[in-house]
Amino acid sequence: MSANAVRYLKIIRERTETLKQLSEELFRYSVFTTVSNGTRNEPVILNRILEDSISGFYAVLRSRGITPAIKMPDTKICRMLNRNAVSRIFGNLISNALKYSDGDLIIELNESGELLFGNHASGLDEIETGRLFDRFYTVETASAGSTGLGLSIARALTEQMGGKIWAVYEEGMLKVKITFPKKEDGEA
Repeated sequence: MSANAVRYLKIIRERTETLKQLSEELFRYSVFTTVSNGTRNEPVILNRILEDSISGFYAVLRSRGITPAIKMPDTKICRMLNRNAVSRIFGNLISNALKYSDGDLIIELNESGELLFGNHASGLDEIETGRLFDRFYTVETASAGSTGLGLSIARALTEQMGGKIWAVYEEGMLKVKITFPKKEDGEA
């Protein structure tokens, strides 16, 4: 086989894999935005789901030289949410940090229940930060292997559970913040 044929086959394989990944993410996105409305919420401890999410990514974070700075209260922060959706949101945000981080990651859960995922991201700016939740939007430096749906899914799931998610870019740091409504019975 000629060198050109090998090169073209490699390009075709890479593009096929990208299309496959995009199709899978698009399917997941459509499922989350239509079916998730009927899922039941249950009392969940945000601290525990966050710990599990961080544990699931810890080896990958460490392999990329990122030691997350984690801050959580001892108090259990309980909300009425869909456990699987919250896990997916946290996973998407940590995965996003792996793509965009300059080598750090800050994860905070405060006693009011607000969550912060932050990292230095020199490849971003304030305009791009405003577009991060748009479907299919990727930042050029992170677009390889990215479908641009992870943060859209996180936003859709957060909003379906009555929460809010937003991003700000301050002093070279991307900060994604999330709040979920308190449980209806008055508990934190």
